[in-house]
Amino acid sequence: MDLVTERPHPVDYVHPNGRKATIDFIWGEPGSSTQRVIIVWLNECGRYTRIGEEFGTWTAFDDARKCGIDLAAKLLGR
Repeated sequence: MDLVTERPHPVDYVHPNGRKATIDFIWGEPGSSTQRVIIVWLNECGRYTRIGEEFGTWTAFDDARKCGIDLAAKLLGR
């Protein structure tokens, strides 16, 4: 796996209803199983509001990214 997909980075998400969010990650060392946090920020007109978070022990960033997108979809679909 290359460094770009292995290391966490913010992910922008647009819900089908047009609302936007940025999904951010608090991550430890690569490959460790320490607790990680996904934070979802609502992005309205360049202003960011924290709307949700999820705690877990994902070992792969791709798994955490998928979980973050699912969480953002649920939160923005309300």
